[in-house]
Amino acid sequence: MQLTRLQFQVYTQRLGSNKVAWCFADNGQGFKNHHAKRLLKPFSRGQGVETIAGSGMGLALVDKIVDLHHGMLTIESSPEQGCLIKVVLTQAAEG
Repeated sequence: MQLTRLQFQVYTQRLGSNKVAWCFADNGQGFKNHHAKRLLKPFSRGQGVETIAGSGMGLALVDKIVDLHHGMLTIESSPEQGCLIKVVLTQAAEG
């Protein structure tokens, strides 16, 4: 088995005049997109993570916080292609 160096990127995208997406991308093992909604449920974890510490609450909490701010969280992934998580929020008016 060949090991791949994990890369993680954080960046923003402007979506129209008043929305901003915070994007979190990696080149990890990824997963099939139909599993994405399950990862937003409390205590849910991905497959093959038995040796990795965690409770499965992280994305569930982030999703709830984003929802309370009337935003949207999306997850895109493909097996062996990594994962992209986007948090889209309305930008506060300046002034």
